[in-house]
Amino acid sequence: MNEQLQEALATLLTKTLQGIDASAAFLQVELPDVIQQILVWYAVSSGIDMVLGLLLILGWVFAERSCLKYIWNNYEEGESRKEALCYDYTIVGSIIRILPAYITINLVNLEWLQIIVAPKLWLIEYAARLAS
Repeated sequence: MNEQLQEALATLLTKTLQGIDASAAFLQVELPDVIQQILVWYAVSSGIDMVLGLLLILGWVFAERSCLKYIWNNYEEGESRKEALCYDYTIVGSIIRILPAYITINLVNLEWLQIIVAPKLWLIEYAARLAS
């Protein structure tokens, strides 16, 4: 009975070690492909965020310009009052636009550029983020 248990344990250990060896070999073969896919995924994701952020900034600038142009062209009092109204619009509008501006600034990142210029450095930082 003791011999059967030892044989079963030896068989189990052998199969376990073979499985570990096979998975290590698989990881060695597939790791470069996985790293490449991670780099491409995060570069594209970051690039899309960058484009969206820039489009939001351009839209914001266009909307501000249109509003100020409308105020300037449609207000009928003197020039000093128009300037004061535009100034008031800018100050009050800035307070209202803090949150969208914050979101837009956070969308505009240069992670994609770091992946293109220094991919090994980005991978080290990525691994550090995963570890923490």
